[in-house]
Amino acid sequence: MKADWYRSSNFNFFLALITVIINNIMLLMINPFGLSATKVFIALMVWISCYLAISTFVLKYKKIKLNLPGFSFFIYLLIIIWNIFNICRSFYDGNQPLTTILGNNETSLALLVPFALSFSIDKTNLRTINKLFVNLIIVGMPAYILLLLSMNGSHNFVYDKSFSVIFYGVVFLIPIIPFEKGKINIIILIGSIFCFYLAVITSYRIMLIRIPLLYVSVIAIYINKWFKLKSILILAILSLSLPFYFLIQSVVTGESAFEKYSPQTKNPELTDDTRTFLYQEVYDDLYKNKMLLIGKGGSGTYYSTYFDEYGGDTSNRLSVEVGILALLLKGGYIAVFLNLLILFLAIYLALFNTNNHFVMCIGFMLVIHTIILFITNYIDYSLYNVALWFFIGVCLSKEIRELNDEEIKNILINGANS
Repeated sequence: MKADWYRSSNFNFFLALITVIINNIMLLMINPFGLSATKVFIALMVWISCYLAISTFVLKYKKIKLNLPGFSFFIYLLIIIWNIFNICRSFYDGNQPLTTILGNNETSLALLVPFALSFSIDKTNLRTINKLFVNLIIVGMPAYILLLLSMNGSHNFVYDKSFSVIFYGVVFLIPIIPFEKGKINIIILIGSIFCFYLAVITSYRIMLIRIPLLYVSVIAIYINKWFKLKSILILAILSLSLPFYFLIQSVVTGESAFEKYSPQTKNPELTDDTRTFLYQEVYDDLYKNKMLLIGKGGSGTYYSTYFDEYGGDTSNRLSVEVGILALLLKGGYIAVFLNLLILFLAIYLALFNTNNHFVMCIGFMLVIHTIILFITNYIDYSLYNVALWFFIGVCLSKEIRELNDEEIKNILINGANS
């Protein structure tokens, strides 16, 4: 029985998640430069994860095609084709060394993350990812406390960021609290506190907003479940227009929405506008080079006046901290349109075309992700993005959306729906 598990899609998904976790933590802890055995090992970890996702896509192609709605599958396929095209452009342009093209999580690897959607073809993988994220919190809590004790309560930024990776699973666990057991919910709550605390320590501002919003979405799900209020679902859909409203307002008035609506506190690290100049620089670079439509490819860069003047990073940057801008840089308006479209499709199906509240919970999480995509959400090969594309697949899956709440709970507990 155990041997069968090692050959199963569950194990492939588990291994894909574990290897990307190792990669993400080692990049933070070591951050190697140049070509070395350590850098090769770190890159190998993420390529194992990537290989497992791509091989699942190839082997399960027909099943994926049947399980996704026709138009959604078409858009997903276009994303895959467009991303591969942009990876090929990286080799043709020759602007970056091979180690950067194949070994940097923000270049070609970032464009291969959508293959992780393929893991959603096996509904029992819901238990695989749920169990892993819960166990990471269980292991991470005492480990982090011991670390603090060993350092006499002082903090190390690298260690804190590394533990943030371990606790990041709470982002996907909070929305499904209604489907977890009581003890698991306590673990998720404590994990949320740890994650929130680490966000404060490392000045990761968006997490201070994301976690409360996720808990608000849980309340919204309970209200919808008890009172059958469709207005909550409609409000969630309408909230997707907020980023576009703020962008248009900023263009029309010439006043940055990030500056106008930032909360006023005494801590400049929590209030400084670090996004407006990114929008201006990326757009200006692409406009100047006539690349707004198709972007600059997987390893394309943009020139940053800010980083050239103030330092802290190279002036020719490989990616952008704002997800929507990273998509624009790598694949232009075409990539932005395709990625937003598949997110909107997944959200719509999750909120209005499902027999269970689990998928609805994930739909709310995707709403929050989409809004935050205009503020941050790195486009890279990371645990967050692998899990994100898996859950996009969950929302699109006909099979999973047809299950009822009890069948979903049974899968989370036993890994089966029968």
